[in-house]
Parts: sequence; C-alpha cells; structure tokens
Amino acid sequence: MVAYLLWLTLGWFGAHHFYLGRWHQGVFCFCTVGGFFGVGWLSDLWYMSQYLDDANYWDWTNEVNLSGAAPFSFVRALTEFLFGAITGVLTACAFQDYWLREIPWLFDTLSALAVAIG
Repeated sequence: MVAYLLWLTLGWFGAHHFYLGRWHQGVFCFCTVGGFFGVGWLSDLWYMSQYLDDANYWDWTNEVNLSGAAPFSFVRALTEFLFGAITGVLTACAFQDYWLREIPWLFDTLSALAVAIG
C-alpha cells in the first residue's frame, strides 16, 4: 500500500523505486522527470505488483557489508572527483570576478572545499 501511495504522490521523482530498493531506476526516474516525462511513471503502475514481489522476496542478507567499509570502486572515486570539481567551479562562479582578482587564492580554496564536501 505504501509503494502505491508513493507512486501516486511522489512517483514522478521515483520515490516508490527508492522505497522498494530499486536505486538505479529511482535515480533514472528522478533525473528524467517520471521516466521520460511520465511515460515510465504510467508503466510503473502496470509493473508495480512485480516490483513488490521482487522487494518482498529478495534476500537482503547478501547485500549487507559486515566489514563496515565500502569496497573501493574506481568509477565511484572518479565520479566523486568530477562532482567535487564541478561543484568547486560552480561555487567559484557564484562570486563576482573582482573577488577572484583581489583574492587569488579564493578559487583554489573554494574548489578544495567543494571537493572535500563532495
């Protein structure tokens, strides 16, 4: 019942996918505004019973990482670096040009801070 309510109210943002543990499809739905502007949102109603069966009968014990540390992934590290770099550039662009000329270390500091946060 919760998944259907999420589909109805926040389905355009993929909330029902996140609730059911379908992270990849949830991100896709969020980024494409309901899966190609609502087409995916409507098709999810048709497939919702299968999504619920998959979520209810999935063996979640295989997904648990007992060591507590996330495994290293080159793709994840590269994505975090690119996100941090883009965030640093956007943060620096938010300031006026005269700040960057008067304080030359500002861009470097903001970029490093954005990478650390990202």
